[in-house]
Amino acid sequence: MKATSDIEALTRPFAGGPTRGKFLDWAIYRTHKLGQRIGWALGREKVRPHRQLLSSAVERLRDSFGELTCVETGCIRRADEGTDSTLAIATALGESGGTLYTFELEAEHIAVCRSVCHQVNDRIRYVEGDSRTNLRKLRADGTLKVVHLAFFDSGDDADLIWEEFRAIEDLFVPGSIVIVDDAIPPSVKGRRVKPYLHRRLDWDTRVTYTWHGMLVAQKRTGGR
Repeated sequence: MKATSDIEALTRPFAGGPTRGKFLDWAIYRTHKLGQRIGWALGREKVRPHRQLLSSAVERLRDSFGELTCVETGCIRRADEGTDSTLAIATALGESGGTLYTFELEAEHIAVCRSVCHQVNDRIRYVEGDSRTNLRKLRADGTLKVVHLAFFDSGDDADLIWEEFRAIEDLFVPGSIVIVDDAIPPSVKGRRVKPYLHRRLDWDTRVTYTWHGMLVAQKRTGGR
């Protein structure tokens, strides 16, 4: 019997499956969303999976690596946005050590995020400015030596997400997890990085059909 992979266990609670390519991912996603909208019309709650998925990813990585280095592009921008990604990652890091580097262009968004995350700000490094420039800078100066979890959720721009990923691609190690929010069309964030990871033999890729679709990928082999 084939053993269940980490990524299968991580994504099992959410509707989704392995990436199948651009058209099939889109078609299956749209079919799922139709059923989901019917459920919403019948009074079912609209569920955002971000907090549960990100928390579970961090907890699994802690079991494998101990102290973690996590990266997020695009921090919490509104106190009521509902995803609470920065808070979820930082909380899941726990007291055992580890750091979340969150990259955000707008100072006012960082101020909001600091307020929301006031209990766990000691685990967060806020990096203001262009995410691509700052990711490359922290990689070059040795601040980022390895990345165990990366959550890409900055601008609604496929090229931006791609350049963020490429800036730290060689910092991922076997077992590292990459999550891209809003990865299924008509959302565009995953338009470049999703097919790239889908084709790579050293990455195991899944898509979840909840909310606007999320790409979840785990490094299989290679890296360092």
